[in-house]
Amino acid sequence: MASSVIAYRIIARPGCSLSPKGRIGVVALIALFSLVVAIGFSLVCAWQVLPFAGLVLVATSYAFYDINCHATDYESITIEGDQLAVEKRDYKNTRPARLFPTIIGRAYLASTA
Repeated sequence: MASSVIAYRIIARPGCSLSPKGRIGVVALIALFSLVVAIGFSLVCAWQVLPFAGLVLVATSYAFYDINCHATDYESITIEGDQLAVEKRDYKNTRPARLFPTIIGRAYLASTA
């Protein structure tokens, strides 16, 4: 892109309201509760609950790991001069900005009145 002043820029990021330490705390709380319940059931001879509690822990841990991996993803649209740049960053890679002439991309705002 040319080195001029950015006329318009939009960055879309996921809403991450929980910090990484908070996520670890939530997983630990779920794991603790699940293990306490599973051990309680196993003490009254219902040991069959233990493998399912383990599955719950594995699934919950994987879900929070995936959330943590995608916490820094974003998509960016920049209009600078006569160029439109679209950039996408996800967990594994950052795609270079794709440049388009602004004559190709047009946006119309419809009035709500």
